Amino acid sequence: MGARQCLFCPKSSDSKEHLWSDWILQSLKHREPVRQMIGDAPNKPFTGPVTVRCVCGGCNQGWMSALEGKVRPLVGSFLHDISHTLDAEQQEAISLWATKTAMVLDATNTRIRTRFYERHECERLRLQSSIPMRSRIWLGRFCGSGLFAAGTDISLDIGKAQKAAHGCVITFIVGCLAIQVLTVHFPPQYDGIEIPVGLSPGPWDDLLVGIWPTSNRISWPPGLAFTMGKPFPFISLRDRWKTGSKAV
Repeated sequence: MGARQCLFCPKSSDSKEHLWSDWILQSLKHREPVRQMIGDAPNKPFTGPVTVRCVCGGCNQGWMSALEGKVRPLVGSFLHDISHTLDAEQQEAISLWATKTAMVLDATNTRIRTRFYERHECERLRLQSSIPMRSRIWLGRFCGSGLFAAGTDISLDIGKAQKAAHGCVITFIVGCLAIQVLTVHFPPQYDGIEIPVGLSPGPWDDLLVGIWPTSNRISWPPGLAFTMGKPFPFISLRDRWKTGSKAV
């Protein structure tokens, strides 16, 4: 069997991408093992960095590294609960980084599901800094410090057509920063039509700020924060979509 193709270009995936970059782990001084759970399988601990062999060395050490460097000052401050105001350019940079991370996380579980993000979407991210259509990205605040990543595949009914559209929700926490990326794939006949995705009840406007599509200026953190338990457990962020199944 030949080598797998890089997520973002035609070359072979001969390089391992870190799900959490070394600078994030070092900044958080994270020493606890990371655990992975897919579906109902038992937790799988990782004693070292979590890596995914899904990219080539050129991408890993080129545009991906440059993107990490661009967002590091901002994301690095959010990790440690330092407030910041983001202009549209900064929102876009973090959105691109979050989407890149979501695409890598999406590639970690292909044994029991088909990868959600399509090749042209990954390639356009690399070539044009283009975030997939029908994507939304939010930032929240976690009242604590941790590492967490989860993915949920969702299906949407459009009128009488059941499960006509499919989406992927990627949720992750790094330090005090919570990020959620939603992308939905609609059949071509529904292009240009706004169709809402169902949400679980919650004060989401007070817990999250949207950075994609961008606004002129937003402030982080939002008014409310996610916690380990009540009143706003961070697991509720992962589960705020009414329909779906675990992806990663």
